[in-house]
Amino acid sequence: MANGSKSDGPDGDGTNVPPGGTDLPDRLRDLDARLNKFQAETGRDRSKGYVKEGAAYGRALKHVSEFVGGTMAGLLLGWLTDLATGWFPLGLVTGLILGFVTGFWNIYKSSLRSGGS
Repeated sequence: MANGSKSDGPDGDGTNVPPGGTDLPDRLRDLDARLNKFQAETGRDRSKGYVKEGAAYGRALKHVSEFVGGTMAGLLLGWLTDLATGWFPLGLVTGLILGFVTGFWNIYKSSLRSGGS
C-alpha cells in the first residue's frame, strides 16, 4: 500500500496498522491510560457518572411534570369557573396564576423530600 500500512485483506478484519506503527490493542491501552489520567485530574468517574446523571434527569422530569400538572389543573378550574359564572377572562387568569403557584409549591415540596439536591 502507498501509505506504509499493512493489511491481511480488503475485508477489514482488524489487522490494519495505522501509519504511526502501533496496532489497535496498544492504542486502546494508551487511550484507557489517558482517560484514567483525565479522571484522576478532574475527579470524574465513568462508572458512577451515568447513574447520577440518570437520577438527575429523572428528578428534572418529575419536577417538570409536577409544574405542568399544577398549571393545567389551575387552567381547567379557571375555565370551569368561567363557564359557571360567565366571568370569562377573570376565572382563566386567576386559575393560571393559582396553577403557577401550585406548580412551584409542588416542586418545592418535592425538592425538600429528595434532600434538596
